[in-house]
Amino acid sequence: MRKEKEKRIIVLLGVLFLVYPMLVDLLKEISGNSFNGLSTIGAFGSQQGYTIVNFVVMYLIGAY
Repeated sequence: MRKEKEKRIIVLLGVLFLVYPMLVDLLKEISGNSFNGLSTIGAFGSQQGYTIVNFVVMYLIGAY
């Protein structure tokens, strides 16, 4: 991949990595239901950091 495309992917994953968990936590608070395993990291814990999403994001950042 070209560096420009890698940078776009890293930015996209970063945005998803920041926004998606926040939306899942917000949905949990609004609905009152628990969505176990839906969020990779959130305000209530990171599942010990051992998720495929964490691995892919860190791998791409390291490769860049």
